Amino acid sequence: MAKHTSLANPQTRFIRILALLVASLLLVSCSPAAQNPAGSDKDPTGGTEPVTGKTETPSSIFEGQVGQDWYAFKIPLFTDEVRVRDLAYGAGKLWAVGSQRGYNFDTYRTPFLFSSPDGLNWEQVDLTALGIPEDLTGQAQVLGSDKTITVIFENPRGEDALGDRPQRRPWILRGDGETWRLISEDTFGPWQVNNRGTGKFLHYWDLAAFEEKDGQLLLMPSIGWFEPFATGDRNLSLGIVTADDQAELIADMDIFASSYNLQTVSKVLVYKDEYWAFTNSYMPRGYVGGSLFFNIWRSADGRTWTNETPPFEGMLDYTEINDVVIGPKGLLATGWNANQDDETEFPETPIPISLFSADGTSWTSAPIGQSTQTDFKVAVTDSTYYAYDGEAHIWFSGDGLTWEEASPLDIKKLSADKDWIEDQARDRAIFKILSFPGGLIALSGNRLSMGTHLLFSGDLPFDYLSHK
Repeated sequence: MAKHTSLANPQTRFIRILALLVASLLLVSCSPAAQNPAGSDKDPTGGTEPVTGKTETPSSIFEGQVGQDWYAFKIPLFTDEVRVRDLAYGAGKLWAVGSQRGYNFDTYRTPFLFSSPDGLNWEQVDLTALGIPEDLTGQAQVLGSDKTITVIFENPRGEDALGDRPQRRPWILRGDGETWRLISEDTFGPWQVNNRGTGKFLHYWDLAAFEEKDGQLLLMPSIGWFEPFATGDRNLSLGIVTADDQAELIADMDIFASSYNLQTVSKVLVYKDEYWAFTNSYMPRGYVGGSLFFNIWRSADGRTWTNETPPFEGMLDYTEINDVVIGPKGLLATGWNANQDDETEFPETPIPISLFSADGTSWTSAPIGQSTQTDFKVAVTDSTYYAYDGEAHIWFSGDGLTWEEASPLDIKKLSADKDWIEDQARDRAIFKILSFPGGLIALSGNRLSMGTHLLFSGDLPFDYLSHK
């Protein structure tokens, strides 16, 4: 374990000055009155009187309906080469990470990491100064909390990872954005593999989900078990980083033993003081009662797990979950379900759905979106759930069951004359939406270049007045 202090990149000074000018323009363009979320019946003026002796947290309010009216900013550091793909809010800042650069083992380069106090002024973090190698592969992902930020570099690929077992492990930064702790692949040590006498070997892995509880970081890589001259089983595994940064990776068939022959994880949350892993689990083809199930694994310590496949009214042969969030009324999952085609044993036309539960035990499904919109993810404010897909379709709900489309989206951008005008981009994609109590921030761009823009909507916790 090593400690480092982040360094500012002097090459970004000109970009920061330019961003300051944009920030000042924002003061003119933003309304002084708070706005309702799309579909909300909240009184926007309630509780706004200042309390004597207390200082209110300054914020910026983008006028319009939350989730429907957006303000787009091109971020100069988010270039096509960088391919920003993940965004988080932690330790009082926004953080963004890119994808690996290069095209083969000789040219792969570590994804970039950026930080911003307000979403407009960004700087690149000097990863080399923090001890991160320059040739890590795969994706980087970020996880934020009120006081901390965690950056995970997957690093699954390389010439030394070819063969009958993975040789590489993640690299992780944990800290408060100023002081960092480094967990290297050597800290993890070799994968702990137990195939329970099946003859199969662990061939590959990728990080599917992760969450932190009481200082312990839980990783849930999806892994592939293979045997010679046979197809592989995709299943679950564990990575555990303790509060004092002890780390291990475990691929043990008994930890997630079940009747399912294939499992993938969509999301891990901390709910009711436990880790909840939401997975998609397959039964063998031809199984009576269904083929693909919405499945939940729960654990208090991240090592011992119990499994449940919750039934719900309207459950079909196939149910797949994309994303899950904890919201104002309870848990909400988004995905799709379908019946099985009797001739092919594959799913018929999928139906997009949401699954809502007030307590994590009883679940209710509801249709959402159009038949082709099967990849919905979900965000939430203090009053409203938002389901969105990669093609910038957004639906909203106050109860997780009744949905309306935020259509058409009204996206504005700054013109050359510094006026807000309609954004004419027709290939706008949304890759991730961050949730705040009164607003949303979306990572956007076109479908090929990944994230190049940020979209702002509603009431956000940034003091733009300090950047005059």
